[in-house]
Amino acid sequence: MIQKKHKGERLLEIDNVHVADSGAPPVVDATGKYVGYFQNEYGEQWVFIGDRKTGEAVIYGGDVGWQSQYKASRSKPFPGDLILSREEKEWIIACFAAMCSAPYDVVASAFARGEFVAAALGMMAALRDPPAVEPANRGATNGTNAIHRKDGRPEE
Repeated sequence: MIQKKHKGERLLEIDNVHVADSGAPPVVDATGKYVGYFQNEYGEQWVFIGDRKTGEAVIYGGDVGWQSQYKASRSKPFPGDLILSREEKEWIIACFAAMCSAPYDVVASAFARGEFVAAALGMMAALRDPPAVEPANRGATNGTNAIHRKDGRPEE
């Protein structure tokens, strides 16, 4: 349950879709915090609670037991104990970007060290600046893909 300490009506209420063995979901005091919520295609729910001042966060997940807290920070966004999908990692990056008021690509590039983002950034760069590619079978002169020997005759 997410709560802000002020006089007003509740803005958001989210049902816990996990089995009872997952434990009770966290009760979150969102005062002064950035709170993010994610549910993947399998119904696994995640809650991100970030401190804008320190740049640190705690991540809770129903599928890994609501009582467990996983610490994350801008320098180490993906807790080593968790196996996360690409979409879950992208959500965490988006949470840090929103929490820190920074562009997504700037925050994502900081996480590129050995992560999936490096591959994505490399693909984006390749689209911007495609590498020069030499045509295959440069020796073929008759419009075929024939491979020629050094003496210029096609190989048999």
